[in-house]
Amino acid sequence: MNQGGYLKKTGLKLKSLQFKGGQSIGTEGTIAKIDLMVTEVSIDEYDAVAFIGGPGMAQIVDDDSLQVLAKRFFNSKKLTAAICVAPVILAKADILKGRNATAWSGVKEKLTEVGANYIDKKVIVDGHIITADGPEAAREFGKEIAKRILQN
Repeated sequence: MNQGGYLKKTGLKLKSLQFKGGQSIGTEGTIAKIDLMVTEVSIDEYDAVAFIGGPGMAQIVDDDSLQVLAKRFFNSKKLTAAICVAPVILAKADILKGRNATAWSGVKEKLTEVGANYIDKKVIVDGHIITADGPEAAREFGKEIAKRILQN
């Protein structure tokens, strides 16, 4: 999948982040340049954070640094988004309790056990949180993110 897909077409400036610099290779062989390390993100410089799921993300959703980053954006009332398995990061950051959310069905219990109201839909918007269920929802997920950022 094209890095940023729909969001790139909007003209929004995107940055990719990871635990280490260099590049990241997606499941389909797509190579993405890493702009920042997770610990380098200054939330004052960004309008939103979006956690993108997939097999690699499934291996790191328990990482504290991702949860801290999600919580910092959420607490600053900035758009906090996640798709596929990545909404587990938001759940573990304790920001989905009492909120409507969706994710890949394989992680549904991880959301409901922290008190999220799991809804089986492609994309759910609850305040300044956007969650989506997987690759089929990627375009709609991107549109919701762009719409909210461009409204401000």
